[in-house]
Amino acid sequence: MNKNKHLSAFFIAILTLAFVYCGDDKKSPNDPDPNMNYSVGGTISGLTGQLKLRINVDGEAFDIVTITDNGSFTFSEEVPDGSDYEIEPFGSLADCPSFSITAPSGTIEGANVTNVVVECS
Repeated sequence: MNKNKHLSAFFIAILTLAFVYCGDDKKSPNDPDPNMNYSVGGTISGLTGQLKLRINVDGEAFDIVTITDNGSFTFSEEVPDGSDYEIEPFGSLADCPSFSITAPSGTIEGANVTNVVVECS
């Protein structure tokens, strides 16, 4: 009988260690990886000169891109995974008086952002 008590205590100790080792500190495959960075950009049309856009990351100014041609644009600084971003015009809108932007904000979710659309007229 004493042998069974020791054996039971041994198995309980092993199971306890297994649960502690396999605790909740493991990341889910869907958790953001702050060590990974992704680009943010899109397309612009109707521009007749120059436009500057600023990207704010987690509420702080992060990068500015100067656009001089219609077509695609990408900010030079990549944004950490899981970060919130917001894109806004920076400086003069003289060359883009009727500024509109589609998808100006979001959260980086493990992929490059390419769907920002800026229209000038």
